[in-house]
Amino acid sequence: MSQPPPQPGWQPPPPKKPKAPLLLGILIGAVAPFFGLIFPVALGNVSSPSVASDIAGLAPFAWVFLVLATGAGLLFSDRTRRWGLGILIGLFGMLIIGAGACVAVLVVVLASYSGG
Repeated sequence: MSQPPPQPGWQPPPPKKPKAPLLLGILIGAVAPFFGLIFPVALGNVSSPSVASDIAGLAPFAWVFLVLATGAGLLFSDRTRRWGLGILIGLFGMLIIGAGACVAVLVVVLASYSGG
C-alpha cells in the first residue's frame, strides 16, 4: 500500500534560532552603560574647570546613546537582529530596574527625614 502524496501547502517547520546572541546581547546591553561611569572618574579629577571636566559630565549620556544607537543599528540586518534586540532589552531592562531602585532609595531617605 503506497502512502498518499504530501499536502501541497505543508512545509517542514523552520529551524529554531540560536538563543546565545539574544542572551549575550542582553548581558552587553545591561553591563555596557556602566562603563560610561568610568570616563567621568578618569577625566573628572581636574582641579580647575576645563574641557576635560565638561566632557566628563557628558560621557555617561554619550555612552548610553552609543549603546542605544548600536542596538538599534543591529536591528536592520537579519544576521544581527537578535544581538540588537538583546542589547536593547538589556539596556531598557536596566533602565527600569535602576529607576525602581532610585525610587526605593528616595522613599527610604525621605521617610528617614520625616521621622517616619
